Amino acid sequence: MEYLHRVKINTGAVLGVLNHAFRLEDGHLLLNFQFPMPDASREAFIIPNEGTGISIRSSTVWFDELKIFRGAVTITSGADGSFVIYWPKAQGAPEFNQYAGVDITVKDGADHYLIEVKGKIRGQRLFIR
Repeated sequence: MEYLHRVKINTGAVLGVLNHAFRLEDGHLLLNFQFPMPDASREAFIIPNEGTGISIRSSTVWFDELKIFRGAVTITSGADGSFVIYWPKAQGAPEFNQYAGVDITVKDGADHYLIEVKGKIRGQRLFIR
């Protein structure tokens, strides 16, 4: 059974979601739940961005770790895939290391950067500041 769960939310206050792929769109959080058996359950935890405006807008993977501390973001993915981060220019230009098998591209917008991360990210601890 599949179920697209849509929740109205202040997307500007969300860093991301633990334990489930998701996307933020038009003031909503969208989670596509899949239940292999009628009595199966799933969980997802919304993580705030502490007022920084930094936000993962979409992810095809679930995150095992997702935290923000002093404007630096730490992300550990549970699977290979991709995600997109909205990074306000007020936070400064994003800085990150290169990771084997991971492609990171940055697009420059008027008041923000969009950071696309994709590839072999499973289990890698990514750090962006």
